[in-house]
Amino acid sequence: MSVIDAFVCTNLVNYTIALHGVKPGVGRRALLLYEPGRMPKPALPRVWPVAIGIWSLRLLRWLAALRCIHTLYIPHHRFNRRVTLAQRHARQVAYLDDGLDTRRRVPRNFDLHALSPRSRYHTFAEYAVLPDWLAAFDVRRDTPLLQLAAAARLQLLPLDDVDHVLIESPGLRTQEIITGLRLDPRRTLVVRHPVAAKRGALPQGCRVAEGHGHSLEASMLASRDRAFYFGETMALVFAASSEVARSNRVYAQLDDAQRDNLVGLRWQPVPGCETGAARLYEVSVAQAPSPSGAAAA
Repeated sequence: MSVIDAFVCTNLVNYTIALHGVKPGVGRRALLLYEPGRMPKPALPRVWPVAIGIWSLRLLRWLAALRCIHTLYIPHHRFNRRVTLAQRHARQVAYLDDGLDTRRRVPRNFDLHALSPRSRYHTFAEYAVLPDWLAAFDVRRDTPLLQLAAAARLQLLPLDDVDHVLIESPGLRTQEIITGLRLDPRRTLVVRHPVAAKRGALPQGCRVAEGHGHSLEASMLASRDRAFYFGETMALVFAASSEVARSNRVYAQLDDAQRDNLVGLRWQPVPGCETGAARLYEVSVAQAPSPSGAAAA
């Protein structure tokens, strides 16, 4: 039996990296496991797309046990035992950028003691500053960040007559921001968190939109002269690292631990907007280190 490559794609970030960076089906046939609720079914030559589920994960494990997988591409280490077993038997393991861990000084989903020497790690071309733990990898910056905006193929957010957009995410206290900054609820849109338990209270009259079913990245790219507010989320990195920040204002409300764990961003405190341990910052992308080795701000 001929060998193939196998991809496990669990969100739009690693799906985008797989399709536009690694390019499955080029060189070898590929099996691509994907989450149908989060991304479209890929239609690529020499690629077999299969929804992630118990049978597809068993197939992945069996193919690896039969030594039929040349390179297994995964986003991180936090998987069930079937993917763990497949890792042990694949001839090579490489990694797909999964989102915020690539920007964290201390990753949440990696066991840094279980890496093969110089494993490939595929990420975005715009990431000039990376955390120290990625020095153990052969980093490939082979995907333009803007590809993430087209990955979902979803409708844009309803931003007509909206000046302020708040994206519910860890650290952002939406009601406190709206009332503290005296934002007009009629011209303020809150993009609701997909998990109902993680949604906060909102002032009366505030406009809302469901994050699920809309392309936040594409909506931000099409926006001009608006203010976007985030907590700890990949959407913050996208906005600060792309054209979004040049045409709009980008803010984040984070506590010190959240802020200090993120690299590649520059934080400008907004005066008078401290809320307990959290603070509001205007955010931009940090510059790459100078040739002398000085760290970026």
